[in-house]
Amino acid sequence: SGKDPFNLALETSNFCPARCLMRPHSSMKRQKGVMNDEVFSKIIERVKQESLPINKVFFSGLGEPLTDPQIIQRIKAFKEMGLPVKLYSNAHLLTPEISRRLVDLKLEEINISFNGATPENYQKVMGLDFSRTKENIESLLKIRKERKSNFPKVLISSV
Repeated sequence: SGKDPFNLALETSNFCPARCLMRPHSSMKRQKGVMNDEVFSKIIERVKQESLPINKVFFSGLGEPLTDPQIIQRIKAFKEMGLPVKLYSNAHLLTPEISRRLVDLKLEEINISFNGATPENYQKVMGLDFSRTKENIESLLKIRKERKSNFPKVLISSV
């Protein structure tokens, strides 16, 4: 169709449990909420009907995607269309159950914001529990290993 491929970035939730120093979520003026099913369905329909040349789907934005109770089904909807999906998360809500589902869905990539090399620093920068997040990440890696999977590729980004 001559259209250039592009990345589709979706913010299905703008809630965030972190209180990052460098990302003033609290100063956000928009109403906080989770994308409703009707809006999400319209996006899926449009991607299908227009055969949009999507390179990769990113679940990111100002919010934490894992605060969206439908996140797994929503990732699955794009995966079923054969589209690669990348998730941006702080991993604080990345329970072993969610990790199992992401590994089973063969999520391509998860980019985890982990800002702070020490528990004190992390707590100061992110406003989250260091050990809980660390356990969640280790659990994801363990599940991936148990399932003998290369997915998702885990990237850790720090400021």
